Formats: sequence, C-alpha cells, structure tokens
Amino acid sequence: MKWRRRWWVWYLALSLVAWLGLAAGPVAAAGRSDTLRLVQVRARQESSNGGGAPVQFEVTVNYTLASAPRAFLLLFIFEDSSDTATTQARNAVWVPAGSGSTPLAVSYRPPSGLHTIMLVAGLFQDSDTLLAWSATPVFSLSRWPGREWFDRALKEHQAGDYAGAVADLTRAIALAPRTAAYYCWRADSQMHQGAYAAAVVDYTHALALEPENRSCRLGRGIAYLWQRDWTQAVADLSQVIESGSSPDRWTAAALRARGIADVGLGRFAAAIADYRGYLSLISGAPDRLIIQGWISDLEAAGG
Repeated sequence: MKWRRRWWVWYLALSLVAWLGLAAGPVAAAGRSDTLRLVQVRARQESSNGGGAPVQFEVTVNYTLASAPRAFLLLFIFEDSSDTATTQARNAVWVPAGSGSTPLAVSYRPPSGLHTIMLVAGLFQDSDTLLAWSATPVFSLSRWPGREWFDRALKEHQAGDYAGAVADLTRAIALAPRTAAYYCWRADSQMHQGAYAAAVVDYTHALALEPENRSCRLGRGIAYLWQRDWTQAVADLSQVIESGSSPDRWTAAALRARGIADVGLGRFAAAIADYRGYLSLISGAPDRLIIQGWISDLEAAGG
C-alpha cells in the first residue's frame, strides 16, 4: 500500500495545481497525439555525503506535440519521506509543435530526512492542461555504491592505465551491478586494450540497463566493427543515427563508423553517403583529407 500511496499522492499533487504555483483548475488527461519521454538523467552532487548537499539534475526529454501550436515543459521534483510528499515546479521551457529533444536542468537542495525522490517532466498547453508526462523510477540520493572505485578508474583511464581502470571498474561493478556507467567505462577501457569481445559483453550489459544510451550503443557498434561483424555494427550505428532528435557528435561518429561497415558489406554507395554525411556535420574534421580519399577510391571502385 505504501508504493501505491506514493503514486496517488504524486498524481494528486499534479491535479492540485496550487501545489505547482499555477492557476487553479482541472488537469487534462494526456492526449494521444502528444508524448513525452525522459531519455537521459544525470545527477551531480557537490558533496559525496548526501544529506542536504546541492544536487544538479540534468535531464533530456524527447517530446512530440501535435495538439497545440506550442506548449511548455516543467520539471518537478517529487520528495518522499516517511511522512510527507511534496512537488516543486521549476522554470518553464516553451517548445513548438512537432518532435524534438530538449535539455532541462535544475539545482536542488534535498531537505533533511529525505529518503527518496522522483523526477517528473510535464508537457503543458497552459496552466490548466497537462498534455503528457514522464517520470523516473524512485531513487535515492545517497552516494553510488562503488563510486570510490569508479572515480579512481576515471583517473587511471585518463592517464592511459586501462588495465588499472578495468580492475577498479570490476570492483565497482561487484558493489553495484546495476549501474550502467560502470559497464560502459569498463567497455571503453577494454576497447583501448583491444579486448573487443569483452567490450561487447559490457556494452550489452549497459544497454540492458539503459537501452537509450546512445554513447554506449555507439561504443558497441564500434566494438562490432573491430570484430568485423559488419551487420551487427550497422544495426547499432544506424540506431544511434536514427534515435537522435537532431544531428550531434554521436551522429557524426556513427556515420563515419557505419561507412566502414558499409565497405565491409560491399555497399559502396551507402559508404560514400555516410562519409559525406560525416564531413557535412564536422566542418573542421581533422581526418577530412583521409575521408575524401576514401570517397574517391570508392567512387573509382564503383565505376
């Protein structure tokens, strides 16, 4: 009953818009044509001790707005202790009709006695109309288990000590086997060691925990590339390219890598298109002359 009560109190908080600092009125049910998804959540705490230290939350939401010419996004923090549950509204971000991806950020100081929190993003047409919403699972702000090993591994990774990083990330994973970041970083360290099969296994673990982590999926696609598993590489890299709401550095890296896989599959025209797409996104690419040479060779081979 306690779990149900948390959700009931949270939904009631959305309905009682006075709690949100908005005008009073009913909240509409989410429209079928409008969607909202929290696809990435990061939390940085100034102190590792929890208990009142400021936390910076950075989230990315993917939205589709079809029922109105524009709407606004709000990020809420649902606080839960043994006795109370409250919601805090933050600054609105307006978005136009269509589909897109928008970052939201908020600085938050947890009150004393806080047990868990949940982040909720809402898409509103106006102060009375909720079009769509998305929420994280309930989580604790306490320090990640294994974080000390993780911090040590990052320093080793930066120093080029990939064996040390793998060892310390293995210790972190033993303490927190459901922390995707640990698997992703261990996979990256294994890639630097040439252990591509092991990297694929770790990237797969990470993606099972965070299926929409484009960085991990790009890494796995490149690991498949090194194994000359062209088909699996294309599948992962294509998903990275297609899942971005707008072209970014992950898109560019995936296009370059997919071009190599296309060549491995004998699809020269597709490779040329991918290489050109990469160059169009990275205007000052340091390997521009190399890629242009690859394109020329492929055009000659195709002819």
